[in-house]
Amino acid sequence: MMKRRHAIAYIGLFFLWLTGCTLFKRRSPPQSNPATLHELNRLRFAVTDVQGEEQLKRDYEQFRQLLEEVLEKKIDFVPVQHYTDAAIALQLNKVDLVLAGPSEYFLISTRSRELPILSITRPNYYSAIAVAAVSGIKSLSDLKGKTIAMVKVGSTSGHLGTTKLLLDAGLNPKSDCKIVMLGREGSLEALKNGEVDAWGGSLTDYQTFFNSEEFSETDFPIIARGELLPDDIFLVNQQLGEEFAREIKTRMFDAQDKLLTAIAATEGNQKYRNSRFVEFDASQYEAIVHLYHNFGYTDSLP
Repeated sequence: MMKRRHAIAYIGLFFLWLTGCTLFKRRSPPQSNPATLHELNRLRFAVTDVQGEEQLKRDYEQFRQLLEEVLEKKIDFVPVQHYTDAAIALQLNKVDLVLAGPSEYFLISTRSRELPILSITRPNYYSAIAVAAVSGIKSLSDLKGKTIAMVKVGSTSGHLGTTKLLLDAGLNPKSDCKIVMLGREGSLEALKNGEVDAWGGSLTDYQTFFNSEEFSETDFPIIARGELLPDDIFLVNQQLGEEFAREIKTRMFDAQDKLLTAIAATEGNQKYRNSRFVEFDASQYEAIVHLYHNFGYTDSLP
């Protein structure tokens, strides 16, 4: 059953990739809408990599409250379980503002005409692979035949980036090792408890986890680290129009010092420490296309 679920997930990503390669380059510009920020009673806000309202409140409540002040508008959380939920919510006009990771942005863009308004940098946004020091594993080549815990299918740092590290080392992640998706905390716990041979995910998650544990990075050394990954993105529902999006963008840029302090204030959002808002640059996310290509999903393309 586990293998079947993974197969279904990979097949889903494959077809999203096929669609996305075309839409990412050829999407028509969104239609303008005369709506302005002042014409809405409230805004609906979603975060693609946070599951459930409880975690949203834990990690983003302080940011939500401050964003209400900046935009002078009530803001409601919209919990999502997967990036596809956010894409569908955008299509059905059930969410107004979305914070998405690079992979989620690319896959959302295959299903909806979003308006990216700005990016938020993540200075320490790297994929890394770590092992237990007692395992005797010294390099990626030693992972052949081993079990590696990752975060979730489609995660930028916890799947795509870590798999690229394996591919670059000459390993086939489908046949040379066993990949298990155990979530952010679950994957690190599995490494700590000796349930897997290695862990792959965000460098920030690794540092945060082991800084709060009785173990040190010496006990669980990093054997590989990738290149800096693309920024996260704030998206506005295209049905609200470009004027609406520009107004939110301007206000957020003007208040970025306060907003960035608020978003990085929680333990769950240490990934945004020392971040800043920058202009959205679509070319930066072409790297995500190449990451999907590196999975071998393009073999059947003409």
